[in-house]
Order: sequence, then C-alpha cells, then structure tokens
Amino acid sequence: MKNAVLLLFFLTISQLPAQNTPEALVETFFKEQASKGPEVALTNLYSNNEWAIDNAESISILKKKLVTAENVLGKMHGHALLGEKKLNDYFVIYTYTALYDLQPMRFTFQFYKPKDRWKTFAFSFDENLDDELEASLKLAPLADQ
Repeated sequence: MKNAVLLLFFLTISQLPAQNTPEALVETFFKEQASKGPEVALTNLYSNNEWAIDNAESISILKKKLVTAENVLGKMHGHALLGEKKLNDYFVIYTYTALYDLQPMRFTFQFYKPKDRWKTFAFSFDENLDDELEASLKLAPLADQ
C-alpha cells in the first residue's frame, strides 16, 4: 500500500507544471509544430489563456497565416534562441529563429504570469529577419566611429 501511494505521488508530480515555464511552453510549441503541425501547436500554446476562447477568430487567422507561410518556406529544420528579455518576474519575451528550407522566420513569444502560472500573452511571426540584420550591419560601422 505504501509503495502504491509513493508511486501515485511520483506519477502525479511528474505531470505537474514542469511545462509551466516559458521555456517549456516554447519547446513544446516547436515539438508539436514539427510533429502535429502549426494549427495544433498554436492551439496548445494558447490553451493556458482563457482569452483565447473569446478570441478564437483571431487565433484562427494566425493559424492560417502560419500554415500559409510554412507552405511557402518549406520544411522547418530547427530553431535557435535569438534573444530573451525579462521585463520583471511576471513578463518575458523570447525571440527565436526557425530554420526553413527557403529562409529563416522569426517567432516571438510573450508570456505573462499574473499569479502562479505562466500564460501565453502573445505570439507573432514574421519573415523580415534578413531585412533587419542587413540594416543593423549598415549601422554597425557608424557605431564603431
């Protein structure tokens, strides 16, 4: 009986919010995007935010745009963290580069922790990463002077 209680305890804590860190939410998003597709990944990314139920149409549009972008860019071959900004203990932003056949795409994740659990506050993506890198390289020589 004691062993059964211990087993139940360990099984329960193994299912607890290890996934409720922003880093874990992002990694789950990328794993699901690769294995189940962007629609499932976005649905699950927003599943921790009750706002998503009220704004299902906005999220549906976001899903369609991501599916379209991925159809154009080809297969994703990985992702890398570009930057992280912790504004305070309850708001963080992560920016990633996703590596596709045609070109990279930038993903930005914003997370908010009003109480004891992180929520997806916002998600966006764009293909303008190369334009910004080129512009920053043009400004780099000016900064060295």
